[in-house]
Amino acid sequence: MFSFFQDIRFAIRDLRKGFFVTSLAVLSLALAIAGNTTVFGFVNALLFRPLPYPKPDRIVLLGEREENAPPTLVASAANLVDWRERNRSFVDLAGFRPAPMSLGAGERPEPIIAAQVSPGFFEILGAELFRGRTFNVQEGLEGAARVVILNHRFWQERYEAGSDPTGEILILNRVPYTVIGILPRDFELFNPQVELWVPLSLDPRTLSRDRRDAIGVARMRDGITMDQLRDDMEDIRRELEREYPESNRGFVIDVLNLQYDIPDRRGRIMFGLLQGAVVFVLLIACVNIANLLLARTQARRREIALRASLGAGRLRIVRQLLTESILLAAMGGALGLALGVVGLRVLAKSFAALVPSYWIPTVDTSVIFVTFGLTALAGFLFGLSPAWMSFKVNLTEVLKEGGRGSMGADRRCVSRALVVA
Repeated sequence: MFSFFQDIRFAIRDLRKGFFVTSLAVLSLALAIAGNTTVFGFVNALLFRPLPYPKPDRIVLLGEREENAPPTLVASAANLVDWRERNRSFVDLAGFRPAPMSLGAGERPEPIIAAQVSPGFFEILGAELFRGRTFNVQEGLEGAARVVILNHRFWQERYEAGSDPTGEILILNRVPYTVIGILPRDFELFNPQVELWVPLSLDPRTLSRDRRDAIGVARMRDGITMDQLRDDMEDIRRELEREYPESNRGFVIDVLNLQYDIPDRRGRIMFGLLQGAVVFVLLIACVNIANLLLARTQARRREIALRASLGAGRLRIVRQLLTESILLAAMGGALGLALGVVGLRVLAKSFAALVPSYWIPTVDTSVIFVTFGLTALAGFLFGLSPAWMSFKVNLTEVLKEGGRGSMGADRRCVSRALVVA
């Protein structure tokens, strides 16, 4: 233990002596680790963070589009009714439609972001309301009583803490709506800015098949695969095309698994390439730092030879050099983590109004562990070359007057190999 602390003390002294090299190495490493931390936090949030719904791999989104058009995930609400009634693969299917509304009865009502959802929507997503109840079947019919469910944030901002607004009246689009429930704090889907939820009528008598502005949200039955589901929907599509050719001819149905298909395969590849790119930036930084440390080791070859001649074993000298590299990596990693946290907060602020909170990058334990792992790997990588070069020191040649160059030639070979790598 004493020798360990002695190594650290010597490492700090040597790093302070080469302050310029130390500062340059720490800054280079910090920027590379900060880039990796930021990008990993972003990729981790999009690809690896679990979704806040029970069995999210059973939730699918459905839309329809013209055959050669890109996926849009919007569908005819009338078709959603037929999909729900004719399918053999869903526990239930509901519709979602954005619905900008106005709040208040004055001369200047406040614009507010709302959404229409059909009964069963919250049950499909497994949302347990903070207070009150969800929409029942009758409230999804045309002419039913007007009711509204509040977003948790809306309730906190508009009502006194602890109050129960269920049963109260909100004026939306100059029409009274009765509050029947409050959503839990962490509930989000699609647009995180939605503050109010009202029923979407799926009454086929009043729906137009040509109006495609709703998204289908469904929960698959246990045991049903995505291939079976797509085959089922293709059968239904053909039936509807025969029955309603004017509105359905030339349209195809897209079925996306909420957990595996968003982002899609192309997006996942792009995020993987982005992560790989910043890893290579870290490797380049390690090569540059290794070259800097090789230059320092070349300048210290006489010191290394003296230590060896005074009885310090080769492994002892290697351990000292590795300690310096690890300490250098620790400083770069600490600064890199701090810069990465700043980067993730900037990203989070930029995406807060665009995507649900579970896709917003944050500094969690996985990000911290990855940063520590990258720091340790970097210290090991750029510490290997100086440590290996210490074995190449020829004591007799270095200590005698005019004895130079053998290590310099070796260093040039190693340096060139690092550049090629």
